[in-house]
Amino acid sequence: MEVFPLNESLSVINSLKYYSILIAIITLIFAEMLAVFFTKSIVNPISKLKKLMKKTEEGNFDVFFNSKYNDKDNDSDEIQELGNAFNNMVREIKKLINLVQIEGKMKRKAEISILHAQIKPHFIYNTLDTIQWMAREHDAQDIVDIICNLTKLLRIGLSSGKEVSKISQEVKHVQSYLLIQKIRYEDKLNYEINIQEEILDLSVIKLILQPLVENAIYHGIKEKRGRGYIKISGEIRNEKICFTFEDNGIGIKEEKLIAINEMLKGNTISSSVVGYGIFNVHQKIKLTYGDEFRLEYHSTYGKGTTVVLWHPIIRD
Repeated sequence: MEVFPLNESLSVINSLKYYSILIAIITLIFAEMLAVFFTKSIVNPISKLKKLMKKTEEGNFDVFFNSKYNDKDNDSDEIQELGNAFNNMVREIKKLINLVQIEGKMKRKAEISILHAQIKPHFIYNTLDTIQWMAREHDAQDIVDIICNLTKLLRIGLSSGKEVSKISQEVKHVQSYLLIQKIRYEDKLNYEINIQEEILDLSVIKLILQPLVENAIYHGIKEKRGRGYIKISGEIRNEKICFTFEDNGIGIKEEKLIAINEMLKGNTISSSVVGYGIFNVHQKIKLTYGDEFRLEYHSTYGKGTTVVLWHPIIRD
């Protein structure tokens, strides 16, 4: 019968114990690394998809979910299917938005066409010419002046054809409107027009300046005591056409000014905030040329209002 030394046996047992603990630790570390890897492979795409959804919620529909997985190799991958569903949803939303914008433009064109058909320019001109002749017969020069300027106003406003006109034509349109208002308000209204000569041959959306002048008179100058003053400026600034409308009217209260600027930024869409004239100007610019071209309102209640209109440079 052989006898093994006790110390040698304990040494072997201790070695086995240490090796077993070492293997267990290595196994746990490896398992932890695998768990982290597989968790990230699931969490990261979901986090990415969540961020894209947030951008979509804020109005950005140019986002696209691109997974590192391939559809052919991962037919059962739920995350890829979810991403594909998200991409399809965004594409459909963009199509619907474009369709609504196109339909809106077509509807607006149809409304204008109907208006042109209903209002016969020649009949109006002939009628005004008759009234003007009668006013001259009675030496009513103020009536003659009003009718003369009204005829010029209508000639530009009712002219069919292009949706843009020369800035020089728009300035004449505004001048005719202001001359009529000047006769009405007499000394209560004064105005100044400073348009750079270099931009007079450029083109802008037709009838885009007069609503801003009208708004300054009826919501600014008319509401204040004393003499009113409007200054209209036009120049090239930052590679854009910049029109500025300054008045010393009653101004806009801070709460309403915030609502107007929120509407102009696109956070709200309501013609009740600024009225149909300004709303239509804003929508025309935005739908035709994009968010880069817009209106900006600055005002101090009791002192006056400044409106800035940004328009792209358009040459024939």
